[in-house]
Amino acid sequence: MRRAVVDTNVLIAYLFEDDVHHNKARGLLSGYEQWIIPMIVIHELVWFFRHHEINLTVIKDILALPEVEVVENVVGDVLYAISRAEHPYDYNDLVIYATALRLGVPFLSFDEEFLSRYVSP
Repeated sequence: MRRAVVDTNVLIAYLFEDDVHHNKARGLLSGYEQWIIPMIVIHELVWFFRHHEINLTVIKDILALPEVEVVENVVGDVLYAISRAEHPYDYNDLVIYATALRLGVPFLSFDEEFLSRYVSP
């Protein structure tokens, strides 16, 4: 089964047709049978939806998708992020990335700056 950890920006792009990455997100996610969503991503989605005054029931719809598996973040994810964050705003993304590393699956994100700083060789 093809599994991947999904960053918040990919889920947002997937959900909103007016997002510049919408079609890319749909195509990317269609290549995976299981979308692993770390708990911190759920928190980021709640913040985003509240900030943009979007009904939170959309999050319930996401969680009900058969492809979605929500996983807890563990202390190791937090320690990984703390030890590697070059900028305070990288912390959440590093926790999400650490989850992918821990589970041994790809990390799907559209944050090119983050990817070039932490993921690319």
